[in-house]
Amino acid sequence: MKPFTLLVIFHLLVINSTVAQQKLNPVQWTAKVKAINTTTFDIVFTAQLDAGWFLYSQTQERNDGPIPTTFIFQKDKNYERNGLVKESWKNKIKEQDPVFDMVVVKYKTAAEFTQRIVVTERKEVLVMIEYMTCRATSCLPERYVEFSIDLNKVNQVIVPQKLID
Repeated sequence: MKPFTLLVIFHLLVINSTVAQQKLNPVQWTAKVKAINTTTFDIVFTAQLDAGWFLYSQTQERNDGPIPTTFIFQKDKNYERNGLVKESWKNKIKEQDPVFDMVVVKYKTAAEFTQRIVVTERKEVLVMIEYMTCRATSCLPERYVEFSIDLNKVNQVIVPQKLID
């Protein structure tokens, strides 16, 4: 083989290997703190989804389908959760899912979740989100994102500290 042909084949193999090693991440999470008053705050979590991908609701009609989105708040004496995490209805759909062959509740494009908390002291709130994402033909394994939410950063976009596959 000619040296030029070998060089081209080598570069194609390197490029293909690099692309294959990149992890698919079709969900980008952010959070924002909204002050209701001096002791009450809403923490708003937003998931932006790549085209064609879906994120599943916290509640499903059956337990044998997708892993629901779950919010795990680290217990802390400085705050108390006021109710459960609320889901936005925007982009929320209930339909037959081809991957699970059942009716599921899921989000397309974006999802928003809100947790109200009441604090005794403005400190950080640690939250882990467990979620699953799928497209029409396949799913990724469950994933986790970790947030450290500084309640003093009102109306600022907060990105997760860590993504765990």
